[in-house]
Amino acid sequence: MDTPPTPRISGSARERWERVRQIAVPVLLLGAIAFFASFVHRFYPIQHWLFWRYAGYWLLCGLWTAACVSAGHLTLKLVVGRSLPIVEQLATSFAIGVFEFAFLMSVAGLLKLYGPVLFVVLPLAMLGAGLAPLRGYLTRVTRHVRGAQRRAPPAPLWTYGILALGLLGVGMVYFVILTPDNVQFDSRWKHLALAEEYAVTGGIRRFPEGWTVETYPHFATFVYSWAFLLPRGLLFDKVELAAHMEFVGFLWTLVAIPAAVRLMIPRGLGPYALRLSWTARFLFPGIFLYDSSLSVGGDHIASIFALPAFTLMIRAYRELSPRFIALMMMMISGAGLTKYTGAVILVPFPALVLGARTLVLAYRSLRGQAAPAIRKNWYLGPLAAAAAGLLFTSTHWAKNWVYYADPLYPTLYKILPLNPWTPDAANIFEWGYKDYQFWRPERNLDGVLRTLKALVDFSFLPNDYPKFHGKVPTFGSVYTLLLLCLPFLKGTRRVWALVGYVQVGLLCWYWTHHQDRYLQAIVPQMAAATAAMIALVWRAAGDSRLAVLATRTGLGTLVGLQVVWAGDVYFIPGHAMVKSPVKAVIELLSQGYAKRYAQRFDIYPTFQSISRALPEGARVLLHDNHNHLGIGAETLSDWNGWQYGISYGRLRTPREVWDLLKGMGVTHVAWDTQVSKGWDTVAGDLMFFDFALKRTVKHAKHRGMTLAEMGPPPDPQAPFPTTVAYLGCGNAYKSGLYELSDLTVPVFGPNNRAYPAPRVSGPPAGESAAALLDRAGFAVVDPKCQSLPTSARSDFRLAAKRRVLLGGKGKLDLYLRKDGEVSAPAAAPAPEPEPTPGEPDMAPEPDDDEDLPGRR
Repeated sequence: MDTPPTPRISGSARERWERVRQIAVPVLLLGAIAFFASFVHRFYPIQHWLFWRYAGYWLLCGLWTAACVSAGHLTLKLVVGRSLPIVEQLATSFAIGVFEFAFLMSVAGLLKLYGPVLFVVLPLAMLGAGLAPLRGYLTRVTRHVRGAQRRAPPAPLWTYGILALGLLGVGMVYFVILTPDNVQFDSRWKHLALAEEYAVTGGIRRFPEGWTVETYPHFATFVYSWAFLLPRGLLFDKVELAAHMEFVGFLWTLVAIPAAVRLMIPRGLGPYALRLSWTARFLFPGIFLYDSSLSVGGDHIASIFALPAFTLMIRAYRELSPRFIALMMMMISGAGLTKYTGAVILVPFPALVLGARTLVLAYRSLRGQAAPAIRKNWYLGPLAAAAAGLLFTSTHWAKNWVYYADPLYPTLYKILPLNPWTPDAANIFEWGYKDYQFWRPERNLDGVLRTLKALVDFSFLPNDYPKFHGKVPTFGSVYTLLLLCLPFLKGTRRVWALVGYVQVGLLCWYWTHHQDRYLQAIVPQMAAATAAMIALVWRAAGDSRLAVLATRTGLGTLVGLQVVWAGDVYFIPGHAMVKSPVKAVIELLSQGYAKRYAQRFDIYPTFQSISRALPEGARVLLHDNHNHLGIGAETLSDWNGWQYGISYGRLRTPREVWDLLKGMGVTHVAWDTQVSKGWDTVAGDLMFFDFALKRTVKHAKHRGMTLAEMGPPPDPQAPFPTTVAYLGCGNAYKSGLYELSDLTVPVFGPNNRAYPAPRVSGPPAGESAAALLDRAGFAVVDPKCQSLPTSARSDFRLAAKRRVLLGGKGKLDLYLRKDGEVSAPAAAPAPEPEPTPGEPDMAPEPDDDEDLPGRR
């Protein structure tokens, strides 16, 4: 049967149909989009989608990244005069650009230039400065990469599995930064709180109380300050933009790993060892767990500089090139200016290596054995290091010198007259800060041996607060275990150099302050060393099939065990404030479905509530309170251990307290209602609460905190009863009558048990103390064995419950006499006894989140 002929379409009809198709398909798609958008808008209004906010953060981070790479590439080109290998060039350019960005932000802060104009102008200026050379470089790189891809054979299937695991790790790290609730405790009172402060103030200012958090290195804060200059942004947006900037920095540390591995392993090992080496970063699962995770702190900003510091050291080593040394010093300065622990970890090894190389080159140069081109580098290199170091760190030490009379305030208090500095400051700094806060071994032979042992077992022991993840080590141990194989591998000279860098950093870390999170600054170096050792072990078996099978099976099993062992680390509820970061993100994302659109952004409600109550230009004194992100105003802090200009217990009258605070510009006072953290002396607590409760006005409660305005100046001639009735259990001050000036025994240090005898002895526990209370303006009661007599309860008000910080548990009740006179003066002062030897400090484990910065 014949098939009927297919009708032919004329050329003109075909062209008309083609024009109809080209128009109809886009129109239909637009119609589908409009229909679907209008349909879903009824359930979840499009303008409320969180997607738009996160897209905005990524656009701004793209601008910031491009600015850093552009400026850094220009600097690298001008200083070195040639390009480095592609990945190393880009990773180093970004690190240099981040340094330049933070340095310029610090200069702008000192010049009080913070504002919306700087938010726009600074990244655009950095981008424009190096745009032309960067565009030319990227054009050449694109042609080169495309040519290499055409020539490259197809990648083996197993590489896609490793790539998928690496991308999963990146996604897991990113997921938990989606809510500001996952910001770490320290960032809420240091990095981000200070960034908010600078944005409010318009730049860097002097803190008259000598708040040491401001005198620390703060490159991370200057990076985050840019986010807080975001025009018309909510606090949610500013915190999330800062979190995304930190995440972008983390991505660049991944890029830097292949650059370092390329310098260390022989080229014959193939491209996959380089392309996949960045995934070794996730063999250190601490990155998934508070507070080593990305939580808008400083450690991961410092880590941006770790691998560029190593690669530049390698390039500077042979000839002591002043150019490379200057850039290396920029990287080391960047880590040190982010936080002191960054300097402790990243500075010593380059100093040792280049110092030794200087001696060798000086010897050869003086004997005429060095090449003429580098004969002067034995002194030009160190001079370049010294000059660059001073220049790059100048915004830190010069500012401290001008503001506080100490470039490292308060470290040099023994040789410089610091301002401010109270009579209690030295004791607080030595014992309340250095001794109590730092986790470090004893300063003796046992401490030295323990530090050396830590080079081997640091990853097998949790160096963190027990409340975070208990006794379970989560750092990651593949690096440590592969060191056993390193002596049996070939071509490892530079691998040994990087391992030496890491081990010296570990040594200094453990000796000074060994919390796991501080090692995050050097983990990129560990990851690069691990990746290099994995690649070398993979090729080390030789020609024997059995040896190849045994070696690769053992290596795969070791890595697999680490991955599987750490599989649930991501879900450990160890966050200090929200317990489970994953759950916190899920709760945020679920609020859109619940139509809680505005409530999603009501973060840190206590301090935002205080912020709304403050007038413009307010300056708030925060008593015994670290965490204050969201307050949106200038703040001062009186917490001992982090300030050295306020010592309430040394003041004699309320007028002296008023004069001190008013002289510092305080307009408002905020404190946790009826709470004393116990860091100040008993006299200091009583003086503060007398002032806060009796000499301030317009008290208002804000979710467990009290906010008040400074009142009129107290009458200096008004009577001020200074007698204290202390009703204790005999384990500290004895029961009796004291003067306020007697109750200044420090909380910390060798004299923290040197209690004076009472001026009038009191009754033992269980007997009436009414006679003592009749003569007292204040009362301190230990509720474990004493109580305020019923007859006195109408005369006194509970001011606070004071935590017993050292030497026991529990709290002391602090009472103030209500308005009115005491019935009789105290007895004449008795001679003070000689101080008794102090008992050793026993620092308890912190029992609440406010005390996280403390020794175990």
